[in-house]
Amino acid sequence: IAQCIELINNHFPQGTRTSQPHGGFVLWIQLPETFDTSELYHKASSQNISIAPGNLFTSDQRYKNYFRINCGLPWKTALAPALQTLGLLLSQLEKNDNQS
Repeated sequence: IAQCIELINNHFPQGTRTSQPHGGFVLWIQLPETFDTSELYHKASSQNISIAPGNLFTSDQRYKNYFRINCGLPWKTALAPALQTLGLLLSQLEKNDNQS
């Protein structure tokens, strides 16, 4: 989990926060308020990356900028590249949002 958090801190937008799990391999990520993780979900899916957008866990929009990932995958072959790709996707979403 520590490697995931470090990579997230280095590749995700400023203001991103992560949970501090006390067991297991699930990590919650809170993006800045301007992000909608349902949009990230679709972009990540097209790259064969699976995330769980926060809106799956509530009946309202409280967690639209949250998502959950599984950090139990092999680090070098799956998880690190996926997190780096998510960081790039988030940069693209942020850039598109700023141009609107």
